[in-house]
Amino acid sequence: MRFLTLAIFTLVVSCSHSQKVKIEKKSEKCHSQLDQQITVGMQTWERQKKQPPKRVGVVDIVLPANNKQYNDMNKMAILAVSVIQKDPKKNSIKKIKFTSQEGKLDFHLPSIFPRAAIQELLPESKIAKAFGKYRQDIYLFIPVRFLFKPGKIVAEFQHGASKLELTQFPLKVDSSLDEKWKKEVENYNKLPNPKLVIGLLEKYYCLGQ
Repeated sequence: MRFLTLAIFTLVVSCSHSQKVKIEKKSEKCHSQLDQQITVGMQTWERQKKQPPKRVGVVDIVLPANNKQYNDMNKMAILAVSVIQKDPKKNSIKKIKFTSQEGKLDFHLPSIFPRAAIQELLPESKIAKAFGKYRQDIYLFIPVRFLFKPGKIVAEFQHGASKLELTQFPLKVDSSLDEKWKKEVENYNKLPNPKLVIGLLEKYYCLGQ
């Protein structure tokens, strides 16, 4: 089973985003894509010798690699988001949505799990020292067609915290994708294959391991 993975590190709301798609090889030891991208972000700030913002976000997208997997996922991709910050009161994610550039579409993305707990990292950990010790990860479904529309992914938070723009679309994928993926609408009465979803979460985000 092969899937394309896209990893984007979000530094501030108004930043530009570097996007790269790569095919991951399965290894014996699991390495979470989110953790890897957080590490990349820390290294970037260290090189720039700048103070990180009070809140950072990491986005990782898993795309089906072929038409069979695309259909088994009901034309969906998996969107993984991690938000890290210093203030726990403003870290609770309320919802994550896709907003089209022209403003005609404002789609609340469905979460795979009903709850996303806030993790309190060890104060001495590298992540806590760099960005803050409060981390919240959330996994969602996103229609593949959205990835090729001009728009953005935005996180909204509890307690009146300001919104965080996570990334902008459309994606530039360095592979030959079927053109119909950019247009076909998912079946609202059908869920992605649960076994396939669980396998992806285990492989790319080490959940259940």
